Amino acid sequence: MRYITTDGHQIKASKMSKKTQSIDEDVHICYEDQSKINKFAINNTKLHDFQDDLVEKNKELTNLNEAIDELVILDETEMIPFQYGEIFTHLSVEEANQELERSKKGIEDEINSLEDKVKSTKKVLSDLKTQLYAKFGNKINLEESD
Repeated sequence: MRYITTDGHQIKASKMSKKTQSIDEDVHICYEDQSKINKFAINNTKLHDFQDDLVEKNKELTNLNEAIDELVILDETEMIPFQYGEIFTHLSVEEANQELERSKKGIEDEINSLEDKVKSTKKVLSDLKTQLYAKFGNKINLEESD
């Protein structure tokens, strides 16, 4: 038995005895097929990266929303320590609120971009799955393994 594995996905090409060969023919993998399998693996990895980034950005958005909510209860005359990169500066409540809103808008734009990337990558994966399952049937496994 021969296995070609790409990123946790496998295709099985088996050599059978002459008696069982009529039941399970050898699978011949041409260059185009291997290219599709590799493209699937690459896009699957990208999908997971995009989804991980999306989780991170959603956490950042939640933190920003909580910070904006906290600013509401503060006195307008208070100075708020605000971090830019590695340094802190003091801002008024209004300035801090403006900076947080600006950051929130940036994060929301990044989330929308990541969601678009996830959607387009899922479409590519779906198309490749259709093509590969049409050719290899149950001899290929493109489902996620837990």
